[in-house]
Amino acid sequence: MIILLLLLGTGFVPLLAQEGAIAGAVANEAGEMQPAITITLRKMPDSSSVKSTLTTVDGRFEFLHIQEGSYVLQASGVGFQRYTEPVSVSSKTASYVHIQLKTEVVGLREISVTAQKQAVERQIDRTVIHVDAILSNAGTNAWEMLEQSSGVQVVNDNLSVKGKQNVSVFVDNKPLYLQGNDLANYLKSLPANTLDKIEIIPNPPAGYEAAGNGGIINIRLKKNDRMGFNGNILSENIRGKRSRISQSLNANFRIQKINVYGNVSNYNGTGLSVSTSERIYQANEANSLASATQNMSVSNPNHRVFGKLGVDFYASPKTTWGISASHLYRDMLEKTTLINTQVYNRNNGYTLVKADNRANTLTNNTNVTLSFRHVYDTTGRELTADADYITYRQGYNFSNSSAAYGYNPKLETFTGDLPYSIAIYALKIDYTHPFRNGSKLGVGYKSSFTHVNSLATYTGDNPQLSDLSNRFTYQETIHALYLSYSLTYRRLSLLSGVRIENTLSSGKQQSVTSSSFERSYQNVFPTVYVSYTLDSQKEHLLHFSYGRRIDRPEYSILNPFAMPLDNYTYKQGNPFLKPQISQNLEFSYVYKNRLTLSSFYTRSRDIAQETILVKENMFYRQPANLGQQEIIGFSADGTWNLTQWWTVNPVITYTSLRSVLDTDKLQVKGSNWSAAAVSQFSFRKGWTAEVITEYMAPQLYMQYIQGASWYTHMGVGKKIWKDKGIVKVNIRDLFYSRVDRQDLHNLTGVIGYSNRKWDTRSVTLAVSYRFGKSLKASNSPKTETPDEKKRLGNQ
Repeated sequence: MIILLLLLGTGFVPLLAQEGAIAGAVANEAGEMQPAITITLRKMPDSSSVKSTLTTVDGRFEFLHIQEGSYVLQASGVGFQRYTEPVSVSSKTASYVHIQLKTEVVGLREISVTAQKQAVERQIDRTVIHVDAILSNAGTNAWEMLEQSSGVQVVNDNLSVKGKQNVSVFVDNKPLYLQGNDLANYLKSLPANTLDKIEIIPNPPAGYEAAGNGGIINIRLKKNDRMGFNGNILSENIRGKRSRISQSLNANFRIQKINVYGNVSNYNGTGLSVSTSERIYQANEANSLASATQNMSVSNPNHRVFGKLGVDFYASPKTTWGISASHLYRDMLEKTTLINTQVYNRNNGYTLVKADNRANTLTNNTNVTLSFRHVYDTTGRELTADADYITYRQGYNFSNSSAAYGYNPKLETFTGDLPYSIAIYALKIDYTHPFRNGSKLGVGYKSSFTHVNSLATYTGDNPQLSDLSNRFTYQETIHALYLSYSLTYRRLSLLSGVRIENTLSSGKQQSVTSSSFERSYQNVFPTVYVSYTLDSQKEHLLHFSYGRRIDRPEYSILNPFAMPLDNYTYKQGNPFLKPQISQNLEFSYVYKNRLTLSSFYTRSRDIAQETILVKENMFYRQPANLGQQEIIGFSADGTWNLTQWWTVNPVITYTSLRSVLDTDKLQVKGSNWSAAAVSQFSFRKGWTAEVITEYMAPQLYMQYIQGASWYTHMGVGKKIWKDKGIVKVNIRDLFYSRVDRQDLHNLTGVIGYSNRKWDTRSVTLAVSYRFGKSLKASNSPKTETPDEKKRLGNQ
């Protein structure tokens, strides 16, 4: 913090007086910001090239340290007409240029080719998925979009990137403090129509949180800052085995110095899943149970409403204030029926158990953010600050009843009430200082405070249930300071940084027997990015990155008491879990920004995974630090324009894993690979089509093997109403091939499997309409609030 104050107070270095800057933004005729557009600055009168760059993911560009004089600015991109505009550079003021590109139409017999936003964009440190460019987003949500994103795998409500688990999910550069089922349910509540883009960052820079061995997935919601009143409305009707309907509205109103923006969505529908499982026990004198087979069906009608409202105030061309608030309401009823057949060794007896379970989940999640941005001058020196308040409240209650017939007859009922709440306060300050040689220094500070309160009350026929009732409170404070430096010298680019985090945590559990713990630790997390361009045409690029990451235990799994999931399975926390520390290396080769070949290596210690302990035929699921793990792999992905109307984005990933358990030196070895391809077609008269296919091979975990899975999605779209509307028809999981199968592995005294299918095949009819006029944006700089939101945990 002292370093930051000194930088702000001194101005750090004098600026060159006779230099100016040019900044701007590029949009299409509909006012949509365009990434990856080539911007060239030429000196007049000889038209010699001075500098060239590509627009960022939000369509913006800048040229710093430009000598005073007259220039010509050129913009060009695939599918657009070339744009040229004269500009003057002065040291007194910065030149701002708003460029609107016109679509270039090329005749090709019966096919008319127009510009279409690329679905996948590759940058030096991340892969960007443009959601609106994917037709099959109709009728989907943020979670389903992640499932089909390049390099992302989803298994049992857990995300992994390039085979590495423990991924941190951000929304608008702010970490979601959620994991497992809670994270999945939250992202399922965000319709894909509210998403602008998805950024996949395997090895994040120092300015981001150090949490997340698997890297960061940053979901950016749509935010419009065009002048006037503009928006988009969408209605989606989804039909699978059950019906679902979703509506959403995105809008903004900007006049002079004030921009008001927001979105709201509503969802009503019913999910459905059917599963079977079997456990076969090793016969011994203490165990008379030979096997247990279970068939279960789940129906979960639910209602979700999500809304966000924000205001930006452009106090001056250099200063912007912002405030935004969002709220998620979710009400879900889960109806479960199951039949369990138990076979005993003695006299070949058996017991038939029929159960009827009901559970209700009511969730309220609120986020409030205050933001500030000040640009000191035309060189890019700026200060940003964010203050956040986040609450997550969930009420969960269940009622289970079962009747057993045969060898061991009995009637049993038990109920539970498990409310919990989380409150998070965070403050973040960032300062960026550029130098005359084009390098940049960044420094930042962040503090966050988290308070968790959970309560569990059980009643039922089993007297032991009352002993499971408990209350658990947890507090955590994290202070972080980071420093980063970037430099480009000829063909070499360098981005390095270091982040220091100090963590203080304490937990207290109150029940029949009480316990508590306190923990304090400090870690240093360096990051390095090096890129080198092999040729003057910038067609061949080598890239190397290194980063150290941390994975702290989820809040909920620190509670040491067992919670019944069903009559035969309990989930138990572990207050002695240590953070998992990982080191990541990656080397990549990039050709024309169209093909990327990568190899990566990760070494982790104190890896935390769920373990299964069998006691008296009951399964107890509990997380534990198991030892060390190494992951080696490679990936290849690209963008190929096979014809002027057909684009393919293939990706293939292979990982090899080796884990060594500290307890008995057991080694677990295995490999996994996945392949996916997105084909997009652009036809005449506004017709488009898309096919997405992905296959994931079996994957090895500590105590189970995840079975293979594959799917195919298809979609077709047509522009209507003078290109202001679009109709989409989307078929997901066309061949109904998705299945979730797990085979038990490395369990003493028991073997078995579980197999689940759910309502994945569906047909969606979506109709959207864009309203408002595309007016020229003002010269005020756009405000984007950086970092925040991750870890709640399964409940």
